[in-house]
Amino acid sequence: MLLVLIVLNILFFAWTDAETRGAVEWMSYGFCMFSFVVACVAIFRVPQDSDEVYSLTTNYVCLSYFAVQTVLSVVAIYYGMVLRRATEMVQATSDKVNSIVSNITGAVQQALPDSIGNLSTDSLGTVVNETVGSATDTVTQQSSFLADHYTTIVLTVYLLVFVFYAIRLFVHHTANQSTAADLAEQARQHAYIADNSQRVDRLARQITDPQAKKAVTQLYETIHFSANVTTAEGKQIEQEVASGIDRLAQLVASADWQAVTQCAKELNQLAKLR
Repeated sequence: MLLVLIVLNILFFAWTDAETRGAVEWMSYGFCMFSFVVACVAIFRVPQDSDEVYSLTTNYVCLSYFAVQTVLSVVAIYYGMVLRRATEMVQATSDKVNSIVSNITGAVQQALPDSIGNLSTDSLGTVVNETVGSATDTVTQQSSFLADHYTTIVLTVYLLVFVFYAIRLFVHHTANQSTAADLAEQARQHAYIADNSQRVDRLARQITDPQAKKAVTQLYETIHFSANVTTAEGKQIEQEVASGIDRLAQLVASADWQAVTQCAKELNQLAKLR
C-alpha cells in the first residue's frame, strides 16, 4: 500500500502542471488519497477484529471504492486538462487570426491610394475584428461556463460515489454484526446443550436404581435433543435447569434415589418448556 501511495503521488505531480492545477485536480487528489486511507484502515483493522465475520467482503468494499475513485480521478484530471487546453487553443487561434488580419490590412493599405486605403482598411479591420472578437468571446464564455459546471459535476460524482460506498459499508457492517451475534448465540446454545447433557449422562452412569436411572436418562435425552431458543423465557429456563442439575448431582452423591427420581422428572418437565 505504501508503494501504491508513492506511485500515485509521483504520477499526480509529474502528470499535472503546477501552474495550472485547479480545483478539479486538487479535489481529485484529495478524494483519491481519502479512499486510499479508507482502504488501508480496512486492510489493517479487519484481521485484528475478532467479531468480523465477512472480513474479505469488508476489504473488498473499501478496496473497490479506492479503485473506482482512482479511475474517476484520472478521468476527471485528464478531461479537465483537455478543457483547459481547448480554451487556450481557442485563445491562441483568435490571437493568430487577429495578427493575420492586421497584416492583411496593412498590406491592403499600402497597395491602395491613401484616400481609399484608409477607408477600406478601417472598415475591413473593424468588421473582421468585431467578428473574431464576438466569436472568441462566445467560445470563451462557453468554455468558462463548462469549466465552472465541470467542477460542480466532478464534485457531485465524487460525493455520490462516496455516499454509495458509505451506505454499502454501513449495510454490510450492520449485517456483519447481526450475523456475528447470531453465530455467538448459536455457539452459546450448543455449549449449553453439550455441557449439560454430558453432566446428566455422567450422573446417569453413577445411578444403580432402575427408576432413578430411567428418569435421569429421559432428562438427558430431553436436553440433548432440544432445539435452540433465543427468547428471554427460554434463557431463564436454561439457568434453572443448570441449577437443578447441580442439585441433582448432590442427590446422586447421597444415593437418595427417590429424591433423584423426583428431581429428574421435575427437571425433565422444565427442560421441555424451554
